[in-house]
Amino acid sequence: MSTIKADTVQNTSGGPVTLTQQSAAKSWCNLNGTTFGNRDGLNVASNTDNGTGDYTTTFTNAMNDANYATVDGSIDSVGNQPRSTELSATQFTHTTASYRRQYNLSQAAGNGNFVYDVNNVMQAVFGDLA
Repeated sequence: MSTIKADTVQNTSGGPVTLTQQSAAKSWCNLNGTTFGNRDGLNVASNTDNGTGDYTTTFTNAMNDANYATVDGSIDSVGNQPRSTELSATQFTHTTASYRRQYNLSQAAGNGNFVYDVNNVMQAVFGDLA
């Protein structure tokens, strides 16, 4: 068994290494949907606010096809009470250049859900780059 230990891995030009292996995330972002802005990310050219709780993330480098997988997580609080959020089936699209999501805030039992600008949206994309 071999072990590689390193503090920094760089490409031959001295820049960051781009992971192209199939199992590595090809894109990720941490988005603030309340004041709207990308906190950090990888392979994200831009995020667009399409309306309440409705966001489109555009890739810097396109995906090979629209059959990639996304992992979405989000959480927010209302009146200092944490509430879970969920994806809406209304806006849920993939293209090779971008993906769109709409988030709903879950309410207490029997109160239903409503579209909501979520403070903490985390997304990761797995698949092949073009």
